[in-house]
Amino acid sequence: MELDMIGIGSRIKARRTELGLSQTDIYAKCDITSGALSKIENGKTTPSIIAFYRLAQALDCDLNWLATGVSANMQDYVLCKLEEDLLKSFRELDADDQDEIMDIISLKLRRSKNKKGQPAASSRSAGSENDALVG
Repeated sequence: MELDMIGIGSRIKARRTELGLSQTDIYAKCDITSGALSKIENGKTTPSIIAFYRLAQALDCDLNWLATGVSANMQDYVLCKLEEDLLKSFRELDADDQDEIMDIISLKLRRSKNKKGQPAASSRSAGSENDALVG
């Protein structure tokens, strides 16, 4: 199998852009020379295995995906625009905010599962629960 250096460079640049990282950010994270990333992204040079590994770490992506565009971790998902926006926004948050969002999602999922498991809200107990929420 022959590696497509232009494809690798394109994936590196696309992922870097997706993460909102500059080439300077990548230089600092990967400890590569200033012109090397530009040459890699343009498919003009092949990174060493160490630089390639560091790039995958800095870009938080799978080495296989970076090399081939296919990852063992990938499934055949097609994201709608809303999902793409959500994922992009989530990645821009710091770890604490990401944890908070995950807590909110867990809460919403629990509520949704509870609603599905309950009979129609025609009993007195459902009314009293709603009454307790009204101040």
